[in-house]
Amino acid sequence: MEFNYKNLTSIHIITKHDIKVFNRFNKGIISCCDNRQTAPTTMITLLFYKLFSKTFPRFEYLEQKFEFLKPVFPKDIITIQALNSEHKNNTYEFITLAFNHWGEKVLRGSVKLFIPEEI
Repeated sequence: MEFNYKNLTSIHIITKHDIKVFNRFNKGIISCCDNRQTAPTTMITLLFYKLFSKTFPRFEYLEQKFEFLKPVFPKDIITIQALNSEHKNNTYEFITLAFNHWGEKVLRGSVKLFIPEEI
């Protein structure tokens, strides 16, 4: 099966609940934060997982690289984008970007996914 996904986009508001869930997920490795502190920026990587899960019923991460450019805070509105840059067989590469509500780039990176044919 051939996929023709060029751009995947999702918008999310960072909440205190997100931070609590993220901290539980990390088992306390990253401490909880409140409105006066920055949210753990790596939490944005979980938003990419959520975006890919909505788009592809099954997939495997083969590789991911992220560079965090600016902190994010609770109540920030984050737009994440995955731009399909290349695919070969069932392997898809995406350029990943995240922007805050001021349009500032807060993350850039890349993700390589394996997507089975039987989807």
